[in-house]
Amino acid sequence: MCIYKKKLECPVCKSKFETTKVKSSKLRVETMDTDLFKRFKDVEEHPIKYEVIMCPNCGYSAIEKHFENISKRGIAIIKENIMYKWIKQDYTDVRDKQDAIKAYKFALYEAELMKKSKVELGGICLRMAWVNRLYGDIENEYKYLDMTLKLYDKAYMEEDLMKEGADEITIGYLIGDINERLGNKKEALRWMNKIVFDRSISQNRTIEKLAREKIETLKSEDVEQEDELQAQAN
Repeated sequence: MCIYKKKLECPVCKSKFETTKVKSSKLRVETMDTDLFKRFKDVEEHPIKYEVIMCPNCGYSAIEKHFENISKRGIAIIKENIMYKWIKQDYTDVRDKQDAIKAYKFALYEAELMKKSKVELGGICLRMAWVNRLYGDIENEYKYLDMTLKLYDKAYMEEDLMKEGADEITIGYLIGDINERLGNKKEALRWMNKIVFDRSISQNRTIEKLAREKIETLKSEDVEQEDELQAQAN
């Protein structure tokens, strides 16, 4: 089996519980989509479905890397708005698509209540898009990609990304990639050019390679479209 139970203590209600996780030792990357979504070989469960930790006792939910890092103010907000109204729900077992999306919706709602950064909210929405992609739900994938794009745009312009623990180059690249996925080719090309000419691009060779490949793809598509238009005109 590729899954196991991880023991945790909720920082809000202090209850102890176990939640399902995918063993990292079992993960072998097969391919990676251009927006950095990884697909794995020979695993029954994808880890993206389990990134949200959700306390079954009080309802506190967050992406795993943020779960324990909650302020006193955040705890008070969760207690007042979630815990005291909570009807017990348990998402700690194996999750199907519906369970995974519900867990992410709780995490997004609670992050909004705590007025988390736009880049953190965007990261949650991007993962929701990936869950829908995993199950072939294109309509909802695009819905959450659009939400991600709006949040990342604001984050890039308004927030100190380094302070928020995010990489500016990666966020800029994702803005470009999502624009392309949503059909905004010119905006995608603008962002990719912006990224490859950034002085700090040399610190992230993976993103540099992806961005340059994307530029070539977008330019070749433009040439093909021009050839088609000329052929139609003749």
